[in-house]
Amino acid sequence: MSRFPRMSLAPTFFFRRPPSRRPSSLRPLFLLALCLLAAAPARAQNPGNAGSATSVVPSFSFAEIPASVFPEAAPFFPDAPGVGVDGGVAAGARRLLDGTREDGEALRRLFSPAGPAPRGFPLDGGGTGRRGPSVVGETDDLGFLTAPRVSSGPAVYELPATVPVPLVGRDCLVRVVAVGDVLIHDSVRQAAETDGAYDFSPNFEHVRQILSRGDLVVANLENPLAGNDRRLAGYPVFNAPVELAADLREAGFTMVTLANNHSMDRGASGLSHTIRTVDAAGLEYAGAYLDPDDKRRRLVGVFNGVKIAVLAYAYGLNGLAPPKPADKLLLGLIDLPAIFADMREARSQGADFVIVALHFGEEYQRTPNRRQLKLVEDIFRGLPEEGLAGPDLIFGHHPHVVQPFFFLKGPPGGPGQAVIYSLGNFMSGQPFPHTYTGLIMEVELRLLADGRRTAGPFRFTPTYCLTDVADGGRFFKVVPMGSAAQNPEAYGLSPARGEMMTRTRDEMEEHVMSLVEKARRDAEAEQQRAGAK
Repeated sequence: MSRFPRMSLAPTFFFRRPPSRRPSSLRPLFLLALCLLAAAPARAQNPGNAGSATSVVPSFSFAEIPASVFPEAAPFFPDAPGVGVDGGVAAGARRLLDGTREDGEALRRLFSPAGPAPRGFPLDGGGTGRRGPSVVGETDDLGFLTAPRVSSGPAVYELPATVPVPLVGRDCLVRVVAVGDVLIHDSVRQAAETDGAYDFSPNFEHVRQILSRGDLVVANLENPLAGNDRRLAGYPVFNAPVELAADLREAGFTMVTLANNHSMDRGASGLSHTIRTVDAAGLEYAGAYLDPDDKRRRLVGVFNGVKIAVLAYAYGLNGLAPPKPADKLLLGLIDLPAIFADMREARSQGADFVIVALHFGEEYQRTPNRRQLKLVEDIFRGLPEEGLAGPDLIFGHHPHVVQPFFFLKGPPGGPGQAVIYSLGNFMSGQPFPHTYTGLIMEVELRLLADGRRTAGPFRFTPTYCLTDVADGGRFFKVVPMGSAAQNPEAYGLSPARGEMMTRTRDEMEEHVMSLVEKARRDAEAEQQRAGAK
């Protein structure tokens, strides 16, 4: 008998209503819309549908990465001649925003460069020596990638002489790994219980090796750890077992973000208990703090000689009140002046890189909405009149589904600015379309001996939360889709399920690339129109 129990992918309940408080009167219209969509010719609308037998195969797929090089992860821009960024994903542009005038204007603002940019930006910060030469993309006047070429050395920005930089005397490298929501629903908690004790470590056993590659490994902890003596519960008012903190640390996480819409589910005392619990487990935290001094001490961390600030904010608290001044607790809520104040403090503490985690967007929506686009635009811009540069990286969560990635050139002298609007779910019990999937994002941040900074390459490992029943009990496991697709038997999957995992992984790649592809195609179309005139 196989070491692993036979597992099946959890079913997708297309007609099950997510907890979005959709009025029941709209249900007939919702069902009618689904019927119309089902009757439409799918191939004509979406030739790149991964579930179609005649789907368009991207010119670059996760499976093309050699197994000897990070088998679970594919670089966003692969380090190999001939597998270039211009190949992209053929059908990526077909997954676009809804095309409303407001979203179109927000996209145009976001995709416009903040100022003059050098000819080239760090798609790959030089690699580790294992990946060969780096692929460097030249940029056109709009900042979009063109003409990939192979470089013998790292592609970096030269910091202007007017910008003071630390001289550390050696090259320093930090590998940042981030995942989306860790959301312990009742089903996940009950599956981890044995005789009143909880063990979540098996949930992460298949991704532990990936997480171990990071120096700074971050998850969004989207449920209080308010104490097992309080009632443990899932949606809508969460409280997860305190054992989760130690199991996350054992899995390889080094930090959790605590700013999300469930932060105050158990009040100020529950938030305080959560902070103390993750601290006792050896986890750093961002987005919520015991008091102003605690925030000041933890705002900037040093990793391998590089100072990194992780700032975290949430859009709201499900109508609950934030901590009162008497509580002394600080909780990050999305507010531009407050975000800029934290960025200013981080820069004053010498942060070489600033990372912002945003809990924002619409649940179950796979594309960023207008508010997300505008907020990212405003944060990235910073306060140029005060000399305050925006962050280097933004990653989001809350939609519970993956939203796309985009790379901006950023202000001159920086390593560029990257955003992944939502990393999706890492661990949850949600049974809705696409909520089983998530991303593990990896990026290398370098501070070179002469003060120059680089960011890249970006790698995304698609993950799937498997659930099944074995030995009389239910269990959940996060698995890397690449490995599960290549070797389904090792995960207890049938060959048919392995093929389904392959299609899901390929569709995920296309989806992650969709904004980049849209920007590229829009720029090409604009250039063609200009040439025609």
